[in-house]
Formats: sequence, structure tokens, C-alpha cells
Amino acid sequence: MAQSHNLVFQVNIDSGNRGHTMFSYVPELYRYASQAALEYAREVGASYQVICRPVLDIYDFHPAWQRYVIFEPEFDIYDWILYLDADVVARGPDIFERYQEPGFYAVPVVDSDPNIEPGRKASIARQLTLFKLHESTYFNSGVLLVDRETRKKIRGLGWKNQILDFNNEDQPTINRIVQDHVGLRKLDWRFNFLLRRPDQFERARQAFFIHFMSKNLFKVNGG
Repeated sequence: MAQSHNLVFQVNIDSGNRGHTMFSYVPELYRYASQAALEYAREVGASYQVICRPVLDIYDFHPAWQRYVIFEPEFDIYDWILYLDADVVARGPDIFERYQEPGFYAVPVVDSDPNIEPGRKASIARQLTLFKLHESTYFNSGVLLVDRETRKKIRGLGWKNQILDFNNEDQPTINRIVQDHVGLRKLDWRFNFLLRRPDQFERARQAFFIHFMSKNLFKVNGG
């Protein structure tokens, strides 16, 4: 059997939003996470790529949309692509080795943080209702693992044409596409632990990939 050609991919583009604890651009965190992703790629025998400027023709939208360049034809050379948000610090076992059945993999939010705070839970509930999504499979799009054929299928669905139907919101858009046309394969929650609060540090110690949803916790957690 031929060896797989896999990629660890990130987007590191300054959004200019430095005041929000969740979406702000924190250079120290992003540099640290990018270095960790590069080292992880080397450990698992994958290629590594990061883009620092928009490459998709949707420049007016938030940089988060640029992650979906992985569905474009130039990425078909890779068997599997692991996408990591630039605020995800990745360490631990080889995710490519652990998940080999073709599909679209991510961690449902309810698996990552079973004790999600009421305000965040209410916000998610509104999204689920507005975009007709299922809570059990609603995933955070900061860690995605997708094989080549599934990426081709999503490209064939014309995902770009659905942007306006979802109020330009990237995470609900990809959730709806996966829910309606592909189906979600669940990753172990430890591959995308959503760190929001100091009381989660104990659970964070069990995680492989820590996703710093609250950027203020990066230095508190030893970053």
C-alpha cells in the first residue's frame, strides 16, 4: 500500500479584531500554535502549509472563510488534510493513523465541552434553530480532518454559492453542508478541546489539541 500524502493546514491572517476575547488576533498565541502545528506535522510525517493572506475570491469576508481553500482542486494532491485554527495548539497521537475511514471528521461541541456555560449554550441554540442544525452533530470548525474524495464532493456541491444563504457565517455553512450532504464522523473530543474558562484546566490536561477559545487563557495556561 502506497504511503499517504497528508497535509496539516492553517490560516494565520490578522483580522484586525484585537478587542474580543474569542475572535481577537493574538500574535504570541498564533506564533506558538503555528510552531506546534509544524512540529506535529513533522512527527506524523505530513506536509505543513500556512497561508498569511487571502487566497479565495471572497476577500470581503472574515479570514475564517479562507480555511475552505482546502476544498479547491490544488489541494487534491493530498490524501488527507488536517485543518487547524491558528489558535489550536496540537500535540499528541497521530490523527491520520487513528482515523482512516474516508469522511468528514470534527468534534461536536457537546462532546468537547459538556458543561458549556448558559450564555454560550443559548447562542448555539439560536444557531441550531436558525440554520436547522442538529445539536448532537453541530461541530466547531477549528479542527477538521477530511479525505480527498469527501473534499471533492463538497466542492461539487458549490459551497461558495451557499454563503449568502447562511448570513455569511462560515461555521453554520459548513455544518449545514456536512449535515445535509456528507454526514459527520466524530473525532475524539481530545482532538479539539474548547478552552474557555479557568475551571477547564483539569480537563485540558487530558486533551491532545487545545483550542484557545478565550485568548486570555493562553498566558494563564502557561503559553
